[in-house]
Amino acid sequence: MSVISIQRFPEPQYLADNKEQWLAAFLRKRAVGPSVRPNSRQYGHKEIRSVLFSMSHGKCYYCERKLREEDGEVEHFVGVATEPELAFDWPNLYLSCRSCNQAKRRRTYAVNECLDPCNPDVPPEEHLTFDDEYVRPKNNSEAGRKTIQKYRLDRDELDHLRVKQLHRFERFLRMLQEKKRASGNPITKDELAQVARFGRPEHEFSLMFRVYLEALNA
Repeated sequence: MSVISIQRFPEPQYLADNKEQWLAAFLRKRAVGPSVRPNSRQYGHKEIRSVLFSMSHGKCYYCERKLREEDGEVEHFVGVATEPELAFDWPNLYLSCRSCNQAKRRRTYAVNECLDPCNPDVPPEEHLTFDDEYVRPKNNSEAGRKTIQKYRLDRDELDHLRVKQLHRFERFLRMLQEKKRASGNPITKDELAQVARFGRPEHEFSLMFRVYLEALNA
């Protein structure tokens, strides 16, 4: 679950060509051993990972931290223990950092009670907001609250990373203000664009910055 909307790209050809045989083999093994997991080297193939990486602007689908492509873990939105038939289903594959993949609470809320970043009808931005570095449900959204709890988007580790980015942003603003005072000239369009880029989808923790920028313009 990402705190921003993500547009799903077309299914990678490598997955389309192999998913039926992968699924058949997995289900046969699962019939013998119900705890058997699908082969992560198959659904986590570099071609599949590359498309997921581009889809998410090079960020973790859950927390929005920046990733290196090789470090992202291909994850199932609906767990294979719940729906084994979706083990190689393209709409069920997401990319997360290792920390978020390990941190999520699997036995709290069902995924259909939480936000799906690839569902254009329910944008996460309408249900999640920020108070400084702290993620909050927007307008007391129940889906927002459950999403924060299930995926532990409010854990200390993420608060620390987000506040570091906020400090970086504030230093940049101070630099612009000092430059303006020293020169007597207004902030340029290029400098305003540099400020706005903190809220662009490809930037780390972009929703937090959009909330921050909206507050500054209020």
